[in-house]
Amino acid sequence: MARTHRSFGRALRRLGVVAAASAALLIGSFSATGAVANETEGDVGANIVGGGPATEEYPFMAALLSGGRQICGATLVSDRWLVTAAHCTGGSMSVRLGSHNRSSGGEVVPVSQYINHPSYNGGNHDIALLELSRSVSFEPAQMASSAPGSGTGVRLLGWGQTCPQRGCDGGSETLKELNTSVLASSNCQTWGQGDLCIDGSTSQTACYGDSGGPALQSTGSGWVLVGDTSRAGDYNSTCGTGNVIYTSVADHRDWIDQYVDGSDPGPGPGGCEDRSNGENGSLSNGQTAVHPDGSYFQAGAGSHSGCLKGPDGTDFDLHLQRWNGSYWQTVASGTTPQSEETVSYDGSAGYYRWIAESYSGSGSYSIGWDQP
Repeated sequence: MARTHRSFGRALRRLGVVAAASAALLIGSFSATGAVANETEGDVGANIVGGGPATEEYPFMAALLSGGRQICGATLVSDRWLVTAAHCTGGSMSVRLGSHNRSSGGEVVPVSQYINHPSYNGGNHDIALLELSRSVSFEPAQMASSAPGSGTGVRLLGWGQTCPQRGCDGGSETLKELNTSVLASSNCQTWGQGDLCIDGSTSQTACYGDSGGPALQSTGSGWVLVGDTSRAGDYNSTCGTGNVIYTSVADHRDWIDQYVDGSDPGPGPGGCEDRSNGENGSLSNGQTAVHPDGSYFQAGAGSHSGCLKGPDGTDFDLHLQRWNGSYWQTVASGTTPQSEETVSYDGSAGYYRWIAESYSGSGSYSIGWDQP
């Protein structure tokens, strides 16, 4: 499964806001180093090599879009939340649900915010949540409560590249599936805690463009989501030479459930003036500003929530960044095409800052936030 080439446009501008963040936010995948790679080098998203056309409806399967083009896969796990790979997130995104065609049909819904796992570092814990701007009626996938053992059969889905060499084609326009199995972790060189090693070869594998898409296990009651596509299983840029890594959903259920089951609903609409911390500012078209007061703050482990209100008719966005010891990494964003944004995030102790951005329009704004 490989990802299709994506145009920069809006997403590149947004990523410019977080230029100090890792190349993971540039939506690359399956690099020769086993980590995500800058798509300016020509990377494509993950799609299925081998396998065959999808044989079922898979109502939970989503094409993750940026600029109207499919960049990754994602899996609906509630009426409003999806699971994908953290290296797929960034910029203004939407999802297409209810269609096997990545470019047409079904229903396209904007993503209101994304939340990367707090331990994501460009490799391990490559999992993120996408919150939709509204609820949808498609049937979500059930999530695994325990990781599948070695030898367990799984099915992979994706629209990605259909040949194993990087850039050898632009992927499949229609959804494909591949039946394979879980291997012992020793079969993947890039395996880390919380990962699954999935069997693959150069003729049967996930590849560039399948990033974020699901690994599914069949049960008596249907399909269960066990993992999302992360990266190559070795340090080779040709897919399938060293199997493939999926991030285990079961190993990250505590983190997922705090958002999906409603126990941490986030800040909700409005309420900027009621936050414990707040500032005002002004932005011209395309500008950004750092808060608090051009600096950063130290916070303990726990929940962050932020709110930004810009002038009517503008498109102002809000990003939360965390210092990872080397650079400021964006961990959550609100990027709807509106003047108001809310962001929630549950993370570890560390140094954080908020970024206000004007994607389009100018004027005064207010920002408020609560921190652990």
